[in-house]
Amino acid sequence: MAHQSLPKICFISSPGHRDYVLAFGRLLAERADLLLIIEDTVSEADLAPIGAKSVARLTWPRHRDISGNLRHLSQIKAAIDAFNPDVVHVVAEGQVWFATLKAWLGRRPLVVTLHDVHTHPGDRDSQIIPRPLINAFVRSADTIIVHGEGLKRDAELSLGLAPQRVFASIHPVSWRYRQIADAEGLTRVADGRLRLLFFGRIFHYKGLGYLTQADVLLGDEIPQRRMVVAGRGDMSPAEAAAAAHPDRFDLRPRRIDDVETAQVFLDADVLVLPYIEASQSGVLNIAPSFGLPVVASDIGEIGDVVRKTGMGLLVPPGNAQALASALAQLLSDPQQRAQLGALSAAAAVDALSPDRIWACTEAAYQAAIARAAGRQSLH
Repeated sequence: MAHQSLPKICFISSPGHRDYVLAFGRLLAERADLLLIIEDTVSEADLAPIGAKSVARLTWPRHRDISGNLRHLSQIKAAIDAFNPDVVHVVAEGQVWFATLKAWLGRRPLVVTLHDVHTHPGDRDSQIIPRPLINAFVRSADTIIVHGEGLKRDAELSLGLAPQRVFASIHPVSWRYRQIADAEGLTRVADGRLRLLFFGRIFHYKGLGYLTQADVLLGDEIPQRRMVVAGRGDMSPAEAAAAAHPDRFDLRPRRIDDVETAQVFLDADVLVLPYIEASQSGVLNIAPSFGLPVVASDIGEIGDVVRKTGMGLLVPPGNAQALASALAQLLSDPQQRAQLGALSAAAAVDALSPDRIWACTEAAYQAAIARAAGRQSLH
């Protein structure tokens, strides 16, 4: 890439993707000369493991602040010009003004990571940014990275992208909460309970209602089980179930801070992802750092990751009976939980390893450089 021993990469965060940016930034910093542009709400402690030589912590203005966003883009451009990277790499979703970024970059190669090709049903957070603006920005990129072969095909068809412009790369494992647990000296709760963890933003597509239906089907089977439902959003299905069986539920209807997040993952016996629609999952990619087995819907790239790693059991989406059966199987078999947990931990250095992610990322960078060079040769 270019003529240097290390490629020079400018990686620009997008609000709402902190865990992904920190995990991917760490991967880049170990393999490239990195300029990380990130929101100033990210702490120095979070940035320390990345070890990037250059970090620009900027204030992200509100979407409607026209002058603030123009000033923000000007700051980004100044940082990029000073660094003079081989490639500019941006996370697509989360910033409406990124749709204009290509014009600010000039002839520099642009790579965009697109987490979700379509907006999830009921996901009010993602609907803040008009989808046509996100799509326009994605199409302006030289190459696009998505998190799986299914998403690659979907992006090509939905956005009219040539196959050679779209690269499928797995989502990196997030070690952040494991490191917080270690740094804080957290210990696993020991009270004889078996904890199922449902974690993250709670919108319709996450399938919380099917998890509560599965709990009803389980009835008095495995009485030591406890459902931990933690996150902000529509908690109503779990609230009704918890009212009927308060001993079986631990509801935390709020934004969960970092230390509490580390604790609930540390305490969990099984991570449950009963999604009825999905592309990929950042929550799933926390599990390997805790050696946590999963029960998940066989949908989107979630199913492919679980199959590839062997880290859990898969059930059809929207099938409460199948979900209940899988949960009963895993909760009643400590040996199987241990086996799947070991496979989950092993995935972090095998199927989901940084080297595998970098190989695909580097190919996307090379293709972007070649495409940008081709554009310049036409002028």
